[in-house]
Amino acid sequence: MTPRLKVLTGIICIAALSRLLPHIPNFTPVVSMALFGGMLFSDRRVAFAVPVIAMLLSDALLTIFPIWGGFYEGFWVTYLAFIGVVAIGMLIRNNITIGRTFAAVGASSVLFFVITNFQAWIYSAFYPKTMAGLLACYEAAIPFFTYSIAGNLVYSALLLGSFAIIRHKLPSLGIQQLAPTS
Repeated sequence: MTPRLKVLTGIICIAALSRLLPHIPNFTPVVSMALFGGMLFSDRRVAFAVPVIAMLLSDALLTIFPIWGGFYEGFWVTYLAFIGVVAIGMLIRNNITIGRTFAAVGASSVLFFVITNFQAWIYSAFYPKTMAGLLACYEAAIPFFTYSIAGNLVYSALLLGSFAIIRHKLPSLGIQQLAPTS
């Protein structure tokens, strides 16, 4: 395992474990972990595998110690959204800029919101299975979307900033570039 792979994996694992801490609803590192993995792992398989495995392990812990959630009916749909966010990260991996990162965080936030709230509508008995029910589900989720975007911005800055600091402070690790090499 290369130093870069160890550092990136470690950052994602720490972020995943932070899900166990008390937090504002929807203010989590979930989207940022996936985006970070897609942006910075040079091997596509690893870009998907590490964030998904970290998410699975943290969901398993949250199921055992039910603080905020864990596995639930339809959880696999959340993982589809998560995988979609990894793909968004891969779109900018060879040309990472602040503007592209903000755009990727925004696109990832919207993708995750649309898919996971569709999932909530499908699996919940609370909303009728009509267009009006779907719209009511999305409308009820809008206040939480603000927390999601804020969390995605904060955690993305923390993950990317942590990697940049480690890269700068420990050049002996041989981690020179922010973006993966092709």
